[in-house]
Amino acid sequence: QEGEGIVYRRIDAEGGKDYIGQSKSEARFLARQAEHAAKNPEADFSFEILGRAQPGEQLSRMEEYFIQQGGGPTNLGNPDGGLANLRHQMNPIRYAKAGGAF
Repeated sequence: QEGEGIVYRRIDAEGGKDYIGQSKSEARFLARQAEHAAKNPEADFSFEILGRAQPGEQLSRMEEYFIQQGGGPTNLGNPDGGLANLRHQMNPIRYAKAGGAF
């Protein structure tokens, strides 16, 4: 699927957990990288574009797909999650209604 929105992986060179995120445009993707750097000034991150989709439901669907593929968020309900994300992007019902896995 093509679109102007971006789903990306933030990779921690120090071995921390990856993070899956989305941005609605190329410009917003660049801004998100700066925000990650500002919030984590000691970290050494690189970014990988995982896919592109139309902003809205399909971009969120793609992000949720990659969150699931990465082992899910790490939080109280899932302390052994594979990602630095704190939550899923979509609940299972909304994800299925949007089309589910790619």
